Amino acid sequence: MTETAHELVARGAALLDERLPGWADQIDIDSLKMSDDCNCVLGQLGKKQVNLDAHDETERDQQWEALRDAWKGEIVARRTL
Repeated sequence: MTETAHELVARGAALLDERLPGWADQIDIDSLKMSDDCNCVLGQLGKKQVNLDAHDETERDQQWEALRDAWKGEIVARRTL
């Protein structure tokens, strides 16, 4: 079974909650770009690796966009708590 972008983000956000409470406040949503090691969620938090399986460039771009949108939604939701 393949996880959706929202499911992947939920798992990643839960892990960040455990290891880096308040992480969402450290993310610049306007520069969030999942395909960029420096501007993805982990890149902005000081990590340099994000791994996303993809078979072709179009599919990979769509996956990056879906992950970006899912992360933005997760971050905004946490900021409004």
